[in-house]
Amino acid sequence: MVKENLNSDGNKINEIKTRTIRVRLDTEGFLRIVYVQGREVTLEDVEENVKALINICQGKKLPIYIIGPVKSISRDARIFLIKNLPNITTAVAILKVSPFIPVLTAFASTMNRVINKDALRLKIFGTEEKAITWLRNYLE
Repeated sequence: MVKENLNSDGNKINEIKTRTIRVRLDTEGFLRIVYVQGREVTLEDVEENVKALINICQGKKLPIYIIGPVKSISRDARIFLIKNLPNITTAVAILKVSPFIPVLTAFASTMNRVINKDALRLKIFGTEEKAITWLRNYLE
């Protein structure tokens, strides 16, 4: 049985903020990640972000919805993220909010095929409604 995500006061954790993201457990059961606009994301940032995701998930694999443009994500950070995401999720929906998103997603898709043998579903959407509808297929 998966234990509840509790802070030191015994209250349920529904949101965590790091230097580059705000991650929230949505009422439907998926993770909603909002990137801080204009940040350069480093390997250290991604390591911190993965720890935040693990903290909220508490052993469950939850679908992830990502919003927000970033200035850049280092190659090491992208590789670390792709290697670790299958431990957290089976599906990632990304809202296209900048021209950089398709480039990032293409890289992630290629790395996912090579490293994870397509264990992770990645898809870009033009609207939140379409992204959420698709994510619902991956809720446990």
